[in-house]
Amino acid sequence: MSLPLTGADALGAAMIKNGAQLAIDEANAAGGVEGYRIKSIVLDSGTATAGQHDPAQAARNARKLASDPSVIAHVGPQMSAEGKAMSPIFSAASLATITPTATNPDLTSPDPKFVAQFRPNGKAVFFRTVTTDALQGPSMANYFADTLKVKTVYLIDDASSYGVGISDAFAKQAKLRGLRIVGHDQINPKSADYTSVLTAVRQAGPHALYYGGSTQAGVKLVRQAYDIIPRTIKGGGDGMYNPEYLQGAGFPAAEGWYVTIASPNLLVDPAAKATVEAFKARYGYSPDNSAITAYDAALVAIDAIRRVARSGQQVNRANVRDAIQSTRLKTLQGTVVFDANGDLVDKVTSVLQIHRDPAFPASDIATQYRLAAVVSAGVPAPGDAAPAMGAADLLLQQVINGLSLGAMYALLALGFSIVYGILQLINFAHFNVFMVGSFVGLWLLQALGVSDSTTVLTGLPLAGVLLAAFAGTLAICGALGVLIERVALRPLRGVRGAAAMISTIGVSYILYNLVLLMVGADTKSYPNPIPRVTWQIGGAVLELRQLLVWGGAFALMLGLHHIVRRTRMGKAMQATAQDEECARMMGVEVDRVIMLAFFLGSALAGAAGLIFGLYYGFTGFAIGYSAGMRAFTAAVLGGIGNIGGAMVGGLLVGLIETLSSQFISARWTDAIIFSILILLLVLKPNGLFGAQAPQKS
Repeated sequence: MSLPLTGADALGAAMIKNGAQLAIDEANAAGGVEGYRIKSIVLDSGTATAGQHDPAQAARNARKLASDPSVIAHVGPQMSAEGKAMSPIFSAASLATITPTATNPDLTSPDPKFVAQFRPNGKAVFFRTVTTDALQGPSMANYFADTLKVKTVYLIDDASSYGVGISDAFAKQAKLRGLRIVGHDQINPKSADYTSVLTAVRQAGPHALYYGGSTQAGVKLVRQAYDIIPRTIKGGGDGMYNPEYLQGAGFPAAEGWYVTIASPNLLVDPAAKATVEAFKARYGYSPDNSAITAYDAALVAIDAIRRVARSGQQVNRANVRDAIQSTRLKTLQGTVVFDANGDLVDKVTSVLQIHRDPAFPASDIATQYRLAAVVSAGVPAPGDAAPAMGAADLLLQQVINGLSLGAMYALLALGFSIVYGILQLINFAHFNVFMVGSFVGLWLLQALGVSDSTTVLTGLPLAGVLLAAFAGTLAICGALGVLIERVALRPLRGVRGAAAMISTIGVSYILYNLVLLMVGADTKSYPNPIPRVTWQIGGAVLELRQLLVWGGAFALMLGLHHIVRRTRMGKAMQATAQDEECARMMGVEVDRVIMLAFFLGSALAGAAGLIFGLYYGFTGFAIGYSAGMRAFTAAVLGGIGNIGGAMVGGLLVGLIETLSSQFISARWTDAIIFSILILLLVLKPNGLFGAQAPQKS
C-alpha cells in the first residue's frame, strides 16, 4: 500500500490503510490464503514539503514496489494525481493496483491517448472499487437541479487532477441541465487566504458553490466560506468526505455542506454492520466509506490470489492481474465485476450532507455525514443567495480583505527586517517560528478555557483572554528566537559564506517536523472567543475581527518602532546595524543586541501566528511556507532591513493578492506578486525604502 500518511490527507489515508489491513488480518486469522500468509508493505506517499499527497513520492514508491518480486498486488492510491504517476510504472511491471478512492476517469479511459499514457503494456492494471468523477460530478449537478432547485453555480477547484476533473464533469452536466455557471476559479492548496476568491463568489451572487478538490485547500475554504457566503448552498465531491473537515473546519462552518461519494453509503448497510463493528473494536473509531471500499479492494486482491493458487498456476503478478480482471466477488458493496478497463460494471454514487449530531463526537464521520435525502431540514432556498455586489462595494471589500492579510504579512516581514538590518542574514527559520506561534496561541487559549468556536466572550473577559494569549505567545516565541540564535547561529557568526543562512533553513525544517510529530498532520480548528460583529459599509462588510487584526498589528508595529527609535537598547541596535565593530568599541554589548533582535523578530512572528489562527479559524504544521514567502517578499519589496518598508511592503502584498485574485484570477496571484517584485528590483534594487536603511561601513 502506498498512501499519503503525512500531511493534510493523512486521516483519510489511515482509514484506507486500516480498512485494507482489517481484511488482510481476517484472511490470515482464518488460516491464510491457500497456504500463503498475506504480508502488507505500507509506504508513505505524503511529504512534508507538499503538505499532502506528493505524486513524485508516489512514483518513487511505485518503483520500489515494482522492484520487489514478492509484491504481487497493490491497494491504493488514495488520490488520482498519485495514480497518474504510479500507473505507468505498475503497467511496465504487470503489477495490478486496486484503488478504493481515486476517481479521475482518465486512469481507466479507453481513449487510446490515455491507454498509451497510463497502461503502455496494454492490459488494465488500475482497478477501482468505486466509480469515477464522470458519474460523481454529474450526480451532484443533477441533485442541485432536481432537489435543491439551484439555477446558478460558482465553481472552485484546487488545480489537482482530481479537482479539475470532477469540476469539469460537474460543469458539463450542469450546463446540460440548464444551470448557469457564473464563475470558475482555482485556489492554491498551500495558500491560507481564500477571502478574495470567496468575495468574488459573493459578488457573483450564485445560488450554490461547488468545490472540486481535496482536504488541504478544502478545510480552509469551508471555514472562510462560512464567514463570507453563509447562506449559499455548498457542495463538493468525495474529496470533502473526510473526518478532517469535521475536525479542521469544525462546526458550524461545515454544517450543511453536500458531498458525493463514489460508492453506496455502506456505513448504514446491514451487510456491512459486522465489519464496521470490527473496525471500531480494533481501531477505536468509526470507519468511513473509503475504509469499507478499501476493505473490499483487499478482498478482491485476496480472492485473486486464492483463485490463482487453486488453479495450480504460479502466484505471480501477471496471473494475479488476470485474476483480478476476471473478478466476480460478493463484497460488502455487492458483487464486484470489472470491465475491460478496470472500472466497476455496477456504478453507484451517493449524495450526503454534513449535519451535526450532538449525541456523537463531532469528528465521527459515520454519524455527521448523512444521506441527503434523509437530511433536508435547514437547506437554504436558492432565493437566499447573497445579492451581487456593485463594483465600488466589491473594490472596498477586497481592500478590507487585503489590509487584513497585509497586516499579518507586515508583522512577519518586520521580523525578517530586524534580523537582516543587524546581521545581514536572511532568517528562514522565521517561516516556522510563525507556525509554532499559531500552535502556542492555540494551546494558551485552550489553557484559558477557550476550547472551541462556541466559546464567545465580550468586554473585560475577552480583553483579558486576548492580552494573556498575546503576552504568552510573544514571550514563548521570543524565547524560541533567542534559543535559535544562541544554538544555531552564534557559533557560526565569524564563518564566511552561507553557513549561517543554511543553518536557519535546517532549523526551519526541524521546527516543521517537530510540530508534525507532536500534533499530527491534520488541520486543527482554532478556538475564537471574538464575537461575530459586523458593520455594513454600502455592500461591503467590515468585521470586528478585522478591526482587531488591524489594531493589534498596528499596536505591535508602534511598539517596535518605539523600542528601536526611542530606547537605549534601540539606539544600540541602530549602532550595531551601522558598524558592529565600531559599536563594540563604543561599549555596546553586541551579543545582547543581536539576542534582542531575534527575540523581537520571533515574538512578532508568534503574534502573527496567533492573529492568523484567530482570523482564519485553523492552523496546521504546513502554514509557514506560504505566509513566510509572502512576508519575505514584502520585506524585500519595502527594502529589507527597513522597518517602515516592511510595514508598507506587507500591506502592498496583501492588497496585490486580493485585488489580483478578484480582477484577474487567483491562479495568477503568485506570478503577479513576484513579477511586480522583480520589476521593482530591476528599477530600484534596494526596494521602495531601501535607500533609507542603515548600511554597514
